[in-house]
Amino acid sequence: MKKKPQVKKTHRIICISVIAFEALFLLICITPLISNIVNPELLVLKKSELIFILFATFMFIFAIIASVLYIKGVINRPELVEQVEVVGKRAFGTVLIPSHIVAFKFPDDSIKELDVGYKVFESIQGHDTGKLTYTEEENSEKRKRKKNERWSGRLFISFEKDPKPDV
Repeated sequence: MKKKPQVKKTHRIICISVIAFEALFLLICITPLISNIVNPELLVLKKSELIFILFATFMFIFAIIASVLYIKGVINRPELVEQVEVVGKRAFGTVLIPSHIVAFKFPDDSIKELDVGYKVFESIQGHDTGKLTYTEEENSEKRKRKKNERWSGRLFISFEKDPKPDV
């Protein structure tokens, strides 16, 4: 059974946090309006308050749409399967958001790095060979990145090691 591409846990947390923050912001902005509806003689809103409420509403809707489009874009990428060799791995980041990067050498001698989960990172050794399943953004090689962002635009799905020959 093939694994489906998964949105990285930190990306899901960021999307949910942005939506929650925007919802809270919108609630804070609408609270005076709600109190005005309950007490009709205070229903007069200043122009600046109305603009602020409209801005908060727009930002909330934008956060939801952007999060849905991001997640939908990641999940709908085509899966790529290649026979590869592990040529390196490194870990960095913080305790809350660690990154475990594995470098894979492809048959055309190109090397691509992917951010993998901790369990996969620990199970992979240097010079392991196997089938790598991943997704990649279109034109991700042409996009300019920072020096340490060679893995962005790619999403790791699975790595099936080749069986070791018995000696």
